[in-house]
Amino acid sequence: MAKGIAAALMIYAPQESLVGVKVGEDKEHLLKFYRLNSKTEWRYKSLFTKEPETIEWLNQIQPGEVLWDIGANVGLYTVYAAALRNAKVWAFEPLASNYHVLNMNIELNGLDDRARAFCLAFADHAGCDVLNVQSSKAGEAQCSFEVPINDSGKLYTPKFLQGMIGYAVDDFIERFNPDFPNHMKIDVDGIEEKIVAGAGKTLRDPRLKTLSIELNSERGESVEFVRQAVEAAGFVLSRNDRTSPLYPNSSVINFQFSRPQA
Repeated sequence: MAKGIAAALMIYAPQESLVGVKVGEDKEHLLKFYRLNSKTEWRYKSLFTKEPETIEWLNQIQPGEVLWDIGANVGLYTVYAAALRNAKVWAFEPLASNYHVLNMNIELNGLDDRARAFCLAFADHAGCDVLNVQSSKAGEAQCSFEVPINDSGKLYTPKFLQGMIGYAVDDFIERFNPDFPNHMKIDVDGIEEKIVAGAGKTLRDPRLKTLSIELNSERGESVEFVRQAVEAAGFVLSRNDRTSPLYPNSSVINFQFSRPQA
């Protein structure tokens, strides 16, 4: 496990940014990221400051373990886990522009033997519907499958409807037999309840060791539904906060759960 991390950002070409990451005391890694616009660049620059608790959570992953990155955006955590934790990552990102950059980042870092990206959504059932898009620019978030609802639980008028296929997690695993997740990150901005509801069998499987899910703490009923469902599957809440200096008063925080080991 990494004992210390230091990072430096270098922008050396119109379309690429590099984040230099020193892991431990004697090994350096250079993570490469595709710069498509200012939003993607901002995400790269905030790799260690936007959600430091997520980095800490990723650092517990052991080499060879499987991470599912649901709501991968442009792939910051996919690349980090595959490159620095030697994890096998299944990344899921429905927004077309983000999916493009996500794949570019996997390719730039030579991680296609460890990371796979899929342009699909998860919900509580399988179906063909739409992704309700507020902004189609790469690096953006706040898109929602089927129902246009944001992370505050409020309906919005989408600016674009992108065709999308969705699955329940349990159905996806049964149908396609992917690498089963040992760790799962869910960051989807609005339909967390549906994803959890469609993953009951997966959550109860002891192979799944930890779960990190981003929730708006002001949505009390939603948070309680997720928490009860996850804890009923055998997990305990290990952390729920956001330590980022960028958003010190944000109500959107990461709830991290772990399964007690025998």
